[in-house]
Amino acid sequence: MAETEGFVDSALIHGALATLSLGGGVDLSAWDRQSLLEITYLLLFRKIGIVPGPGGYRGASGPFERVISQLPALQGRKLPTDRALRSTRAWLTRNPAGLRDAWSGLQSQREFIAWSAISRKLFWLHHVRMHISLFNPEFIPYIAPLLNVDSKELHRINLMSQDESVVCQWVKTNLAGEDAKIAHDAYVVAALIRGRLHEYVSSGSDRHLASHPFRIPIQKRLRPAWASPCTTPKSTSLRQ
Repeated sequence: MAETEGFVDSALIHGALATLSLGGGVDLSAWDRQSLLEITYLLLFRKIGIVPGPGGYRGASGPFERVISQLPALQGRKLPTDRALRSTRAWLTRNPAGLRDAWSGLQSQREFIAWSAISRKLFWLHHVRMHISLFNPEFIPYIAPLLNVDSKELHRINLMSQDESVVCQWVKTNLAGEDAKIAHDAYVVAALIRGRLHEYVSSGSDRHLASHPFRIPIQKRLRPAWASPCTTPKSTSLRQ
């Protein structure tokens, strides 16, 4: 029986790290508790890596860096993402309602507020250190109309989010000010879009994908998949 070969997204690892960092505190999102359970199980398998994403990457930072230092195989050979990015852009262009529905669906989830607050507190600074800014500039043409923000304004805020001191202030003041609130929403929407891109990467490389629960609203509808990841057909997700 062939061993599972597949991807996890970095958000799943960050969710597990949040659970460990907060020690089961009352502010912990159930999504992050679920992430810890899933990643603990999946790391029992040797052929699991982190799904690559678009844009620049300057290396791991913070708690994520400690995970990578202990499990370097998670960041193995980087697969190209150009084709997946083209597919993602094509999907966004022909189906803007899909992104709008995913964003609305995510905000309606009872876990959303707790999850987003924990993400800001623990990981925003490290996200900027790893990925240059809080959200992908290549996705601004799709994020701007969704958030009803001018594209030039969103580019300005994206540049602001490259400044670590600005990001720290946004976190410290709990998103005080309009720029901070827009940056937060753009960060989350970009993360949703990356979830769609991850699916194209994994399907294009014939591998499984396990994603953080917050990305469920933007994922393709999949048929019930697995009793054990060891026997999952490669056309399905690791999660139902």
